[in-house]
Amino acid sequence: MNSPAKKESFTSSGGAFGLGIGGLLTVLPIAWADYFGRQSYGAIRGVALTIQVTAQAAGPVLSGALRDATGNYSLSLTTFAVLAFAGTAAALFAAPPGRQPSAAQPPRF
Repeated sequence: MNSPAKKESFTSSGGAFGLGIGGLLTVLPIAWADYFGRQSYGAIRGVALTIQVTAQAAGPVLSGALRDATGNYSLSLTTFAVLAFAGTAAALFAAPPGRQPSAAQPPRF
């Protein structure tokens, strides 16, 4: 890691990773609160993080099993890519849940 090119690559990669993770950790809770409302935030976060942690635990096991069965990671990477695109499409086309405005909160248009 003595060459300047490696340092620049390391720094830019670390910066991109930090912005991505930092953005995700910042934007996701804000999006949940805006989309579902602050009253449901705890329940939504609890369900979403339970699913997320379960998938993060099962992902490497599934990937390893597919690697053992096929001899390479192509099928696991394809499977995860398809799941990522399906999740993105579901999020983009999901209709906002119905809300009942409270007396303290004016209706949103």
